[in-house]
Amino acid sequence: MDNNGNYQAEQMNYQQSTYVGAKREAPNQKLLKSLEWWIAGLGWGNLLVALGMFAVMIVVFSDEKTMNMMIRTGNSAMIMYSNPVYLVLYILSLLMGLAVLVLSIVDIVQVNKATGRIVGLILFFILLRPGYIIWREHILGWKKTLGIINIIIFVLYFIIAVAMVSYWMFNMIMMMS
Repeated sequence: MDNNGNYQAEQMNYQQSTYVGAKREAPNQKLLKSLEWWIAGLGWGNLLVALGMFAVMIVVFSDEKTMNMMIRTGNSAMIMYSNPVYLVLYILSLLMGLAVLVLSIVDIVQVNKATGRIVGLILFFILLRPGYIIWREHILGWKKTLGIINIIIFVLYFIIAVAMVSYWMFNMIMMMS
């Protein structure tokens, strides 16, 4: 072979190796998609459980007998934990939160394998939980539909939770007067 042919073959190998190194392919797109839906679904379920806990609190504390007991003992936590519905919802919420934590760690490892970018995901997971999925979709280059739905559901949850707690506080103030 002549020198010109060898040079072109070496140049072609160099171009291919740099292209492969620049873009990493996801190990399993189906696994990444299912993890995304499980994390979002468990997060939404946890929000529903928390709303149920707020509803139980409103029902329990709107009772005059319970309010008198709370004023005497000064311990509202014992009153709530003695309520079996609240206790079951609380344990369910803790288990769902643990499942979201475990799945999110597995997901961060999988996304790191796919893209090599992990710092933003960890920061969003720790500091801004509702934005985790939309940032994940941004890193992977996917449509951000699920992330936007996730943020809308979290915002609606906080609006409903603030309304429920405000209603509860208003009832407590009215009972005291």
